[in-house]
Amino acid sequence: MNILEIKNLSASYEGHEAIKDINIDVKKGDYICLVGENGSGKSTLIKTIVGLHKKDSGEIIKNIYNDKISYLAQNNMKVLIVDADPQSDVSAGFGYRDCDDSNETLTALMDAVMKDEDIPSDCYIRHQAEGIDIICSNIGLAGTEVQLVNAMSREYVLKQILYGIKDQYDAVIIDCMPSLGMITINALAASDEVLIPVEASYLPIKGLQQLLKTIGKVRKQINPKLQVGGILFTMVDAHTNDARNNMELLRNVYGSQIHIFDNYIPFSVRMKEAVREGQSIFSYDPKGKATEAYRRVTEEVLKDAI
Repeated sequence: MNILEIKNLSASYEGHEAIKDINIDVKKGDYICLVGENGSGKSTLIKTIVGLHKKDSGEIIKNIYNDKISYLAQNNMKVLIVDADPQSDVSAGFGYRDCDDSNETLTALMDAVMKDEDIPSDCYIRHQAEGIDIICSNIGLAGTEVQLVNAMSREYVLKQILYGIKDQYDAVIIDCMPSLGMITINALAASDEVLIPVEASYLPIKGLQQLLKTIGKVRKQINPKLQVGGILFTMVDAHTNDARNNMELLRNVYGSQIHIFDNYIPFSVRMKEAVREGQSIFSYDPKGKATEAYRRVTEEVLKDAI
């Protein structure tokens, strides 16, 4: 792949005007949508963001990251994680491994809205040990994706669920599936900002063009206030020329249109271990290199917050 090929991809992106000059600015009551390729580190990112926020005073946004996350935590900010992925990686990462056998998930909530039934007052919110609230997902959400095609106001089902509880939280983070189906459209329709984790390799970068095009269309037709908070490189092996070259190419092509975070998340076995144990990296390996990387990223993500 060369720069010309990438420029051709970006040139075909119709919605680039909608994402110029955008910065992350987390404010009270914001919905943050996390969208990216499968395996790009979305679930780990959420877990870290929230965990970091509460590490020093009551962790908050599933590992949103250090200083600023601590800032939110220290200011008693509350964060809700919504697992909108049938793979339920975020749920499992927080230690909830029983979701496929549970009826108290996002799947049930969306089914209730589509059937015009009452939504449970607690919205099946689970209170994680590190102080994080989460609405879990399960494999049934894949079936909900199909049902949404014929649902009334199908793009706003998730927004209806969150409407009744949004005032209880300072920020809501939605983890999306690695596809651009109706569940992801629902997440974009309900969100204020989109954070895009991207693995520094060819295929994830190639898929970024279609994602940005979809975000542009959602902003024009469904959610005018939707902003792209930025692109974050994850699972980076900085020792390889391939990773460094891909990051440089993406900055050259999109850097003038979209905010690309200066810091990145390195590939880390310790992160995988933390997910397996159902802990944030901050509680699992508080002094590790990956933990420090998340701290730096968190500070950058939230530097303009509140």
